[in-house]
Amino acid sequence: MKAAKQGYAKAQFTIGLMYYGGRVAPENYISSYAWFSLAKISGDKDAIPALEAVKTIMTKQQIAEGQALAAKCYKSNYKDCD
Repeated sequence: MKAAKQGYAKAQFTIGLMYYGGRVAPENYISSYAWFSLAKISGDKDAIPALEAVKTIMTKQQIAEGQALAAKCYKSNYKDCD
C-alpha cells in the first residue's frame, strides 16, 4: 500500500487485484476499480483490461463510486484513498 500511495503503477495494479480477488483484502469491486483506474493513469498497461473486466460485474452506481474514490484519492495525492 505504501508504494501504491507513492504513485507506483504496478503497486496500484496489485492493490486492485487484491480487492478484485478477495484473497488478501476483502473483495471490494469499488476499491478494485479505483486502484485499477489509478494504475492506468500511472501508466500500467495491465490495468486497462483489468479495469474493463471489473466493470462488467459492477452496477452503474458502483462504477460511479469507484470513479469518485479514484478522483478523491488522486486529488489528495493518495492520502484519502479509503
